[in-house]
Amino acid sequence: MVASQQTSIPFTWFELHKREGVDTDAAEFMEAARAEGLADGITVPLHTADGGAGACHFSVGPGRALPKNDHLIIAGLLVCNAAHRLSALPAAAIARRKAPRLTPRQMECTVLAARGLTEGAIGKALNISDETVKRHLKQARQTYSVSKTIQLITRCLHDESITFDAVVNERLQS
Repeated sequence: MVASQQTSIPFTWFELHKREGVDTDAAEFMEAARAEGLADGITVPLHTADGGAGACHFSVGPGRALPKNDHLIIAGLLVCNAAHRLSALPAAAIARRKAPRLTPRQMECTVLAARGLTEGAIGKALNISDETVKRHLKQARQTYSVSKTIQLITRCLHDESITFDAVVNERLQS
């Protein structure tokens, strides 16, 4: 990432040691990655007119060659274009895309499901019936337009409706 902030020219990862300003820790890290099976990769630096920066990374595993640079650069530019369009969205459009809201009880049931509890165990923990737990989880899945509880958990973790801390710790989040 440091190298991608210093240039706008795509580069392969194992050419990094040849670049000026790349520290020995980064070079050692890439060599360790190679030893663990990462064959190579390319980074296409992305810089927007408003000063935003990022990068699009492509990698291949052992025995695989990187596609032609031209193809990766085009893919990176497409990603850059998409990122630029998203950054240009008005605040009102972003606000409309906010995560769905679960009720506190739906949230509790989702957190406990994420901990691996069955509907029966969730019911005991919350002092409600199994059927009530099923209803809360079903309504939560409907709110997120998903059909499986694991999809619900994933979406809630992604949009931070529930946190990894709440899932790992015994206390429910308030």
